[in-house]
Amino acid sequence: MARRRRTSTLDDLLKIAMKIPLWANLLIAGGSFVTLRYYGGSELPTMGVVPIGHLAEAVGFYILRLAAFIGQFVIPPIFLLGGILGWIQRAIRARKFRSITRSSQPGVQIRNLTWDQFERMVGEALRRQGYSVNETTKGADGGIDLELRRGGELLLVQCKQWRAEKVSVQVVRELYGVMSARGAAGGFVVTSGVFTKDAWKFAKGTSVRLIDGNRLVEWFGAVPSGEKYSPSINGTSAAVLADVTAAPGGNQELDGGQTMRMEKAKQLCPRCGSGMTPRFSQSNNQGISNNVFLGCLNFPSCRGTRTLGE
Repeated sequence: MARRRRTSTLDDLLKIAMKIPLWANLLIAGGSFVTLRYYGGSELPTMGVVPIGHLAEAVGFYILRLAAFIGQFVIPPIFLLGGILGWIQRAIRARKFRSITRSSQPGVQIRNLTWDQFERMVGEALRRQGYSVNETTKGADGGIDLELRRGGELLLVQCKQWRAEKVSVQVVRELYGVMSARGAAGGFVVTSGVFTKDAWKFAKGTSVRLIDGNRLVEWFGAVPSGEKYSPSINGTSAAVLADVTAAPGGNQELDGGQTMRMEKAKQLCPRCGSGMTPRFSQSNNQGISNNVFLGCLNFPSCRGTRTLGE
């Protein structure tokens, strides 16, 4: 039992060291070594003859010296190892993040992540937004995945790397309940897919923010040059791009004399993450379409579609 507890303590110390910057680990390792060497000495301490009346005091002092002697060969290396491992881990995570942001199809890259990679990438995106991120060890769909702090406030994050199933309102309710129990100021439910209408409706009146696949791509900074996102409309993800231009030919007559200036709104494809463009279907006898929708620019290799204003 003692060995298991000691091993757990060292593991916890290593995990703490991995979260600290390398330079801080170097300072802690150097400072702890100097301190422990001062009290523990450079040679294994021994206990000589002790008067009977001072036996307990001498034994206690000897144990402290022995602990300091052993500690100088254990604690500094843990901080050195943790600092190096943490630095490598952060470098790998940053490199993976950059590969997604520079990809021509960031949506595909995000959806191809494993659940643990997805959580780490979401954490990296939030770090770049100024949050202090603590990654929990709950496992896949095991509760709160990330704990955020900024300005003294606690925020909770639940990640759902779901490729096919929509994130339901139950998931949002569960996070909201945990937020209330822990006194969190807010929270995020992040998915690479989409949310149900009930989930959007429930979150609208709470401090829970829903981040779907389109908004997540925006988080990753993968917006093509010259394009900007508009905010959500009525709680629904509206990653419609702001560079709206007139269609070729200027004003067009639709539905028997009504005129409108057709908006060429681009939006991210729900399948491959590429841009989208207006397309038409169900033409009338005059050759004018009565149904406009957004189709993927990679058509026909990708047949992703969206309705306008979705």
